[in-house]
Amino acid sequence: MIAFGIAVYLVLIGLVLILVEIYAVIAYIFEARAMYTMAARRNIARPWLSFIPVANSWILGKIADDYEKRANGAETRHARKLVTFKIILLAVLVLFFIALSVLSSVAINAAINGEAAGSLFGGEYSDYAIMILLSIIPVLAACLYEIFSFIALYKTYRSCCPSRTPLYFTLSVLFGIAPFLMFSVRERTEGLPAEE
Repeated sequence: MIAFGIAVYLVLIGLVLILVEIYAVIAYIFEARAMYTMAARRNIARPWLSFIPVANSWILGKIADDYEKRANGAETRHARKLVTFKIILLAVLVLFFIALSVLSSVAINAAINGEAAGSLFGGEYSDYAIMILLSIIPVLAACLYEIFSFIALYKTYRSCCPSRTPLYFTLSVLFGIAPFLMFSVRERTEGLPAEE
């Protein structure tokens, strides 16, 4: 009976993961298409980069930079910040999973050999403390990236439809529907002053 319960649980988890992946692919396509259209309409070089995973951060930043330049005459570097923090985030995640793999293999080897606890650093719980501390780093990197991403997203909404910016931004932050909202306003430029 327990095996059946576990099997049902695993099937349900599998279905949820499949649905999440389907949603992620659909959202990615909508977001890429929206950024491509916005970049092309603003004469941003290489709008096709919106379809490439890390490069799409560059396009979002360039859209925000374009808005800042036209609206306030300010030279901002949103594109550089977004790409830099995206690369840092990816590097931190890779290093975190390498560290997690090493610590897990030490624990598994200790369990196989009948030892109480395996440790790279000596103490019985030191590896767990290190993993807890290491897990904070990817969270901080993700938060930094998201902060700059939300700033660029806000400016993107501001360039497209200033009157609905607070609503669209709030919905994007709370419910993660930014790709679909961006797609809905991709051809609007009401908040964008004319180029000089």
